[in-house]
Amino acid sequence: MDEASPPATDQPPPPLDRGQAPSCPEAASPHLPLRLMLSFSPASFERRFVEHYVGFYHRYAQASLALGLLLLLGDFLVDLWAHPRVSANFLRLEIAVPVLAAGLGYTYLPSARKHWQPVIAGFIVAVAYVMFWVLLRIDAEGGAGLKSWVGILNFTILELYCFVILGVQFRFAFISGLAIWLAFEAALWWQPGLPRRPWPTGLTT
Repeated sequence: MDEASPPATDQPPPPLDRGQAPSCPEAASPHLPLRLMLSFSPASFERRFVEHYVGFYHRYAQASLALGLLLLLGDFLVDLWAHPRVSANFLRLEIAVPVLAAGLGYTYLPSARKHWQPVIAGFIVAVAYVMFWVLLRIDAEGGAGLKSWVGILNFTILELYCFVILGVQFRFAFISGLAIWLAFEAALWWQPGLPRRPWPTGLTT
């Protein structure tokens, strides 16, 4: 004779105690909550993800920095052809290229694989500051600098490098992208010859 099955109830199961593992595997799977820095929960899964991410995108960042060197060289050649008398164009080769090359060289150090994200994000900010200064010098000599479409193009490419091309995580890209944007706005604000709109003091009728 079969044993009688227990009566079915509609009551929900009792809640888990803190620290008690869930019984079903779906409840134990990691999830990505809506956070500003986009990190996984639990923290152990976030650590494993960061280890995989850092190792996987290390070569990707090296290729991105090498591409940046080619872009700087291309900018120099185009400006040399369009404005051969602008001597400030050579500052791209004298300052911006060595800074970016130093960042690329850092990625080949033995200890760089673990800490390349914040360091490379800092190098991109340094390159941006140098480029904005070079473009200001080009403007002063009558070339296509920061206040022209070249300045907007350089700013756009630098922001794309932070958030897309370089491959750093969002928390590093956000800080470096914000620093580049603030530097660009400050350079435009102090650029002579550009109209400055006064701060609004109230509504007019």
